[in-house]
Amino acid sequence: MFQNAEDVAKGALRLIELAETPEIAQNEELAATLELAAAMMATHVQDWHYLIRGRKDRLTDNDREDFKRAYPSFDSLRLIANGTKHPVARYPDISTAAPREAEWEDDEFWDSIPGTSQLFIEVDGNPRGVRALTWGFCNQYLAQTRSRSC
Repeated sequence: MFQNAEDVAKGALRLIELAETPEIAQNEELAATLELAAAMMATHVQDWHYLIRGRKDRLTDNDREDFKRAYPSFDSLRLIANGTKHPVARYPDISTAAPREAEWEDDEFWDSIPGTSQLFIEVDGNPRGVRALTWGFCNQYLAQTRSRSC
């Protein structure tokens, strides 16, 4: 199903689209589950970007730093995904996540849908909208890979 990093990013976007459908959006728990699943999928774009079928065995520190520079929102997304998978102190506390609409002062305000609730999780002292963070990262990644291939 997935052949490259772009396919993984598109898969994460499909999960976000599914969470936004009216029948799912009204079930906050299901929508939040899909948002977190999309965030976890989106963090694997980095692996697919660098580890395409045996070119490398593992990411280097330089790979990680280059990716963070190219995609500034990625690190918050990675922390949220890791906090979802591993309930340890070094990651955001997912149990405090709460759905709400984005507000003007939220980092993801411009990538949010007005009138639509999304899951917010505190990362490094800032509330981050999971759906908008995932959507913004995946679309930025896809736009940059398209511009490199042109």
